[in-house]
Parts: sequence; C-alpha cells; structure tokens
Amino acid sequence: MALNRRVRQLPGALALWGAAPDRIEPMRAAAVEPRALRGDWYWEPLLRGRRAIAHVFRGRARLVGTEGAPPGPHAPELAGHLPHAVRGDAILDGVVVGRSFQVFDCLHFEGACLTSLPIEDRRAVLRDVVSWDSRFRAVPSIGSLDQLIRAGLAATGVVAKRAGSAYHSGLSQDWLQIDCAQRDDFVIGGFADADGDRRPEALLVGQYENGRLRYVGTVARAYDDDAFARLAPTLRRLRRRTSPFGSLVPAGGRTHWVSPALVARVGFADRSERGLLRRARFIEVCNDKAPDEVRRR
Repeated sequence: MALNRRVRQLPGALALWGAAPDRIEPMRAAAVEPRALRGDWYWEPLLRGRRAIAHVFRGRARLVGTEGAPPGPHAPELAGHLPHAVRGDAILDGVVVGRSFQVFDCLHFEGACLTSLPIEDRRAVLRDVVSWDSRFRAVPSIGSLDQLIRAGLAATGVVAKRAGSAYHSGLSQDWLQIDCAQRDDFVIGGFADADGDRRPEALLVGQYENGRLRYVGTVARAYDDDAFARLAPTLRRLRRRTSPFGSLVPAGGRTHWVSPALVARVGFADRSERGLLRRARFIEVCNDKAPDEVRRR
C-alpha cells in the first residue's frame, strides 16, 4: 500500500521492521517551571483526560491505559470504531477526552517500528494513518508557543516536544510539561531588579477593584527569557516615585514604581486565600485592553 511505501522511504526505516509489541510503556513529559527553551521545539496543548495507547491489528483494536486498564468508560466504544478509522495495523499514542481519542504520535505502522525516528517523521505518518472525525482527532502541534497561546489552546497548560527527538518509554526531558491552569490580564504597577542591574527580575501586578488598583502578586518568570529585557526601556520611561497600588505591597528587593499604563497577560496555577497569584508567569503585553478595564472576574 502507498502508506507502507512511505514508511519504507523514511530515513533508517528499513532497519526497523519487526513484530508489534503487545505493550508499550508511554513516553512521559517532565514537569518543569516556565522557562525559555533553547533549540527547536513543537508545542501542543496539555490535554486533561486519560492517557492511552491504541493497538490496531488485523481489524481489531484495544485501548490500553497507563495502568493496563481501559482508559475510561468510553474506551470500548472508541476501540470498536478504531479499525474503521485506521488505515492498516498501527500503534498510536494519545489521550481519551470524553468520547474522543486525541492522538499525537504513531509508534508502529504496518510492521515498522517508528519510535527511533524523529518526531517529524512519526507525525507525517500519523497524518495519513487515521481518518479524522469527531471521535478521532489529531492533537495540534505548532512550532511557536505564541501561536498556540493566540489560538486559545494553552489555557490548561502546554507540552513542549524537542524537534528531531525519538520516542523513549518513561520520563524524558525531550518532552516538557508546563502547567498553566488559568490566565488573566493584570496591570503592571512596578518592577524589581538586582542591585546595579537594569533588567527587571520581576513584575508587580494588580487589578482594579472599586476604582483602586489592588496588588495581586509578583510575576518572576516568563515563557521567554528575553521578555523582561524587552520591557525594560518602556518600564524605565514609566517610572514614578509613588506606588500606584491602593493596597499594601510586600517590601523586598529593589522595587521601582511605574505608572499603570501596561497590561500584562499572565498565566498562573491558582490564587491564595488572600487573592495572590501562585506560580505566575508572564506571557505577553496585551495591547487591546485599557488598564482601567482590567478587573478581577
């Protein structure tokens, strides 16, 4: 078949022929704090569901969860439809979300083990292997985190996958999980830097309540290492002597106040009982909203 010939044309594929294994331990992403990643990466939305490996062989299929049990009550129904959706014998990796199986990798196809091939080649085969519909969906994989965020696909978090990487069972630093359970817009009211350092180390942010800017926390991390450096010239121009916050701000570090003219889009895990942000990270400056429109939802 045409797909079989395509697999044979992949680099190194001729040495990968062999029987499909009965069980594969999934590759798992290492959980990390937000940080800039060097090199080329693909970005995917973090899916909230049950991880599953699909085995399709000779017209029959089964979905195996991470503990060996069916991944959810709809797994038998999905398994029943898989042989009609997959063109040939294959092993697929994905997540069962409700009544759908969202697939992001192809590990074996028509007698060829693909796990040692680069992720780009595995995705190329995957695109042709499955007939996609509402039950079986391809997980978006984008070469830019900004594009993923702008598409609204990063609300629950992201998974970064290193370009050119092979598939290795177990925990791997080639896949990184960055949680971002919530995101919102905040007004920048100040920044902190180290002694003698002109680059901000953290942003002090707030939201308006009853006409006053209320301090809600410090944002000391960003997805992009250079994000704070790019903000530095604008923040220096906005500096003022007094705090713009109508609430107390914890003292510490070299704090500089700025006029509340910039709106920052920030991802964060949750809020404390006092309403302060936990595990916040800067995403981008939001130019489509006026500061006085920034209120807690």
